[in-house]
Amino acid sequence: MIPPKVARLLPPGHWFYLLCLLVPVALVDLACQTMRLTTWGTTFGSLTYFEQIRSDVVFHVGHFVFWVGVFHLVQAPKARRRLTILFHVWFTVLSFFIVIAQVYWMQLDVVVTYQSIQLVTLLLSVSMFKIIAAEIKGIALLIPVLGIILANRLPLLINRRRWEPRRLSTPAPELTELTEGDGGDGGDGEPESRTPRRFVAIWSAALVVLLVAALLPDGQGTTNATRNRVLAIPAQAISDVLRGDPDGYVAPNEDDLPIHTDLVPTSETRQRNVVMIMLESTSWHATTLGTPERATTPFLAELAQDSLEGTRAYTTVPHTSKALVGANCGVMPPLDTGNTEVKPGGIGSRCLASLLADEGYATAFFQTATENFEHRGPLVEAFGFQEFSGLESYEDKSGFDETNTLGYEDDLMLQPSLDWAVEQKDAGKPFMLEYMTLTAHTQYVLPEGFEEIDYVDDPIENLYLNTVRYQDEFVQQVVEGFKELGLYKDTVFVIMGDHGEGFREHGRRLHNDTIWNEGTQIPYLIHAPGLIEGQKVETPFQALATLPTVADLLGYDIKGGTYPGASVLADPSTFPRLFISCWSNQQCATTIDPQTLRQYIYFYGFHASEYYDLGKDPLQENDLHDELDGDEREELENYILRQDAETKARNKLSRELAAE
Repeated sequence: MIPPKVARLLPPGHWFYLLCLLVPVALVDLACQTMRLTTWGTTFGSLTYFEQIRSDVVFHVGHFVFWVGVFHLVQAPKARRRLTILFHVWFTVLSFFIVIAQVYWMQLDVVVTYQSIQLVTLLLSVSMFKIIAAEIKGIALLIPVLGIILANRLPLLINRRRWEPRRLSTPAPELTELTEGDGGDGGDGEPESRTPRRFVAIWSAALVVLLVAALLPDGQGTTNATRNRVLAIPAQAISDVLRGDPDGYVAPNEDDLPIHTDLVPTSETRQRNVVMIMLESTSWHATTLGTPERATTPFLAELAQDSLEGTRAYTTVPHTSKALVGANCGVMPPLDTGNTEVKPGGIGSRCLASLLADEGYATAFFQTATENFEHRGPLVEAFGFQEFSGLESYEDKSGFDETNTLGYEDDLMLQPSLDWAVEQKDAGKPFMLEYMTLTAHTQYVLPEGFEEIDYVDDPIENLYLNTVRYQDEFVQQVVEGFKELGLYKDTVFVIMGDHGEGFREHGRRLHNDTIWNEGTQIPYLIHAPGLIEGQKVETPFQALATLPTVADLLGYDIKGGTYPGASVLADPSTFPRLFISCWSNQQCATTIDPQTLRQYIYFYGFHASEYYDLGKDPLQENDLHDELDGDEREELENYILRQDAETKARNKLSRELAAE
């Protein structure tokens, strides 16, 4: 029962108007948070559940108190009309935010943070909208939009005569009487002029108490995930600004950036051709190399017998543009979702194509995806490639099929790339040629006539595995094409996944923030006829190793700077500790000790951390986190925070130097 004085703050019609809008949005928000919590393993109705839902409950109570107080204080009719419009605008913005946050979680299993704002320009792109539309089928995209539009009209639909906005914008007699005081004073003998001040004081104090209560830790080690998103975003942004550098942080200087490097010929130098094939969304476990009972990549399995195979190779960030930076440039990419790698100085190193071009190599990059998605053209140019062929470059696409929302099947680029290789051969020039495949990208559309094989029961994952098989056949065509052209024996083939793909093995779909092996461990082969015989490298390393490894194979030394990755041909005991970040920065990251095979996954407070022994548990089914003592846990978390901070500092310094 509402106390009479509280009830008299607004007339009945005004109360109902606010309740019609604020209660539904609160219930939808609580339902979304409940869905997230139950997916993460929280039992609905448990004490833990109520503790983790508390922030949202308190926020919406405070949200309601805020609007009741504002409508009580604003009395002038014109001001009331403006306030009503503002109220509806805010309601619409908040509703869309809740919907977007839920869609973001449904697709990536991560929550929206202030750093996710960088995604706004990308989400507005036609290509990204197509990807989202493909993942969220049909009318499901329209339902929230229509719901928000109808919700704005809900009070009028229920009773147009009594609760229309015109009446809300006009103070009712009850409200006027309350503000004028009871019997000429504030109701308790105080002058009526002091009543609004007392109300404002009590109202403000109540909002502060509710705000603090909504921001208090939940005690479950997942504070960032269970705080109400509207409050958590600014709170986390402020916390990041106020947080100092992690222990052991060393500010980089120009000498730490391999931006002045060159290749130095030696007596062992031989200008072989270099062909890099980046396999879209190809997890090591999705291949025959990682799962021998699956015949998804029979050609790669055969090729591995005469190749160097990395059985524990990892990407840098499980997102294509970021992974390309690591593989081509030997450094960690910028840790953001803003595609800053395409900006001047955005990479912070000289890349392999640029280094080889200085040694007289022709260089070209081929893909069948649109050139416009994530500014692939400028990115390839930043790598140092002289020529770039994307979807828009192929004039005749007849006989080839669209394979997903971003472009066409990979066979479209096969003949143009081989023709380009012949041109370089005829000109007597060595070359670097890179392929970026596409077919295994979600939606996983097989070209017409490519027969689907049954690998698993899940129809979506089965389609994915078949697209991996398609890409394997594409690799085979490239290698056989080089044999037919007489280029095979003088070519170093580097074949790797850009990242993996998740199918809820650990709760997450797709790849951007799938930090477990299904999202980060990649197939990795170096096939160099006459240089490498069949061998396996079982010590973990990252795609960062590609640049120094290719330099080694070609017989070049690197001068003018040091790349962080060790050549795969070096002593495995010298391999550095791995650091892998999710695309949604500061949502998740991991570190792997290459000697002990122990992996620590840190979720920045969004989940409890996890710890695995990859030697005994490659599928990461047995979390050993409870075996860590406090000092070990703190040391591992600090390592990740330090790598995160130092990577960002190096990329910031690189951009500053480029701007000078």
